[in-house]
Amino acid sequence: MLIALTVGGTVVARPLLVAPAVALPFTAVWAWLAATSDDSGLWPIGATLALAGSALAASAVTALTHTVLRRLRRG
Repeated sequence: MLIALTVGGTVVARPLLVAPAVALPFTAVWAWLAATSDDSGLWPIGATLALAGSALAASAVTALTHTVLRRLRRG
């Protein structure tokens, strides 16, 4: 689902805005759910890893989608 949102966002918006627009809300929801159910207090570490991973993945998908779109538009 996040891949589809990232590809769609890259098609309609500026590529530099897409990765943060996907990673930040995903991490916020993940952190909220983790904080409400975590007894160990380690959810901030998980949230940091979720942010880093989702930002990296969204950046890679955005770059790939942007490259494909540029090549298709050139002909």
